[in-house]
Amino acid sequence: MLLVQTVTAILAFRLDRESLRPLWTLPPQQVVYRQVMYAVLLASALAALTGRRLGWQKIRRTGDFRAAPIG
Repeated sequence: MLLVQTVTAILAFRLDRESLRPLWTLPPQQVVYRQVMYAVLLASALAALTGRRLGWQKIRRTGDFRAAPIG
């Protein structure tokens, strides 16, 4: 799969006439991303099994808005 991703990334970079230099980060990025996704999946599954609710950390809205002066 990594080979397919690398080939398609090279093709995309070539079509955009971009340098291939940043592509060296592709393999480590795929490994790190996968581990982060496993951690998120585990945390979500544990929250679902224990019945714990995960909040969205919303910003408190006050309805008070003062525009900055122009000029």
